[in-house]
Amino acid sequence: MINLKKILVLLILLLVGCDSGTYKQISASKAHDMIDKNEVVILDVRETYEYETGHLKDAINIPFDELEDRFIQEVTDNKSEKIIIYCQSGSRAQIAAETLVALDFKNVYTFGGIDSWN
Repeated sequence: MINLKKILVLLILLLVGCDSGTYKQISASKAHDMIDKNEVVILDVRETYEYETGHLKDAINIPFDELEDRFIQEVTDNKSEKIIIYCQSGSRAQIAAETLVALDFKNVYTFGGIDSWN
């Protein structure tokens, strides 16, 4: 006889164990506050030529399609580090944030794109 209670508990444990978390969408204003307090790694995931046309102070440039290969080696392996990601309009930042969350980083934020920065 199948014990439904045990099966339910196992399913819940599996689902909870598979939850890798999510990134947090914040406003440019909130990102500015976090940056002012020196609380975060600032990651610009635009192409190098875009980065060179202007970027946030202290931002590290790793194009989003190179992120998985380079981030841990070149920036940090501290999974609790606060990381703010941006691109031009927000699309690549979103993909990059999902990538870092999949790599088990816990404090990933994006405010979208530099277009929204004031």
